[in-house]
Amino acid sequence: MSPPIRLLIADDHEVVRLGVETLLRSLAPQIEVVAQAGTVLEMLQLARTRRPDVLLADVQMDENVLETLDLLREEFPRLGIVVLTHFDNPTYIARALIYKVNAYLFKGAAGPELQQAIEAAARGESWFHEPAVLRIRELLRATRKRPQDAEIPLSHREMQVLRHIALGLSNLDIARSLNITVDTVKEHVQSILRKLQVTDRTQAAVWAIRHGVI
Repeated sequence: MSPPIRLLIADDHEVVRLGVETLLRSLAPQIEVVAQAGTVLEMLQLARTRRPDVLLADVQMDENVLETLDLLREEFPRLGIVVLTHFDNPTYIARALIYKVNAYLFKGAAGPELQQAIEAAARGESWFHEPAVLRIRELLRATRKRPQDAEIPLSHREMQVLRHIALGLSNLDIARSLNITVDTVKEHVQSILRKLQVTDRTQAAVWAIRHGVI
């Protein structure tokens, strides 16, 4: 018999934490909730002391969770991370993917979906089935799409950076996603603004949306 999957639930709403635990107890007794956290600090402390196999967390509690998830990913590379949230913001999704979460689900997902995501994360696998998440994942991976306006001579790398800009990502997140330096990202951003004849990132993002880049 396989050992239970040790799960830490992090959400700032107690009713959500208790609801998820009750659901999993009836649906998947092999998943054992070892602790619950209501704040980011509690989540960090409990992840370090209880050493769960999987962390199930919202992306917004008393502060932004994503940076802490990134820290935990660096500290515990084998920790499975599942996001369960009602935020379908493309920036949140993109950053979560860059920080290598195993799954990103929206609250309201069916119990079996949550179970499958947790079990996949425990095995070190990815579980992405939400259409919005799959779309962002494809945008981050896209390599061939070119702007419709052939008069705009953006390079392949500049197109990648432009997609990330349109998703609202910072230079640091873009650098991590594309495995380049922040200074290189800055150079690409300046080149993109110059070639598109726009003055800031917001205008570049609007251009990307209007031209079907994202």
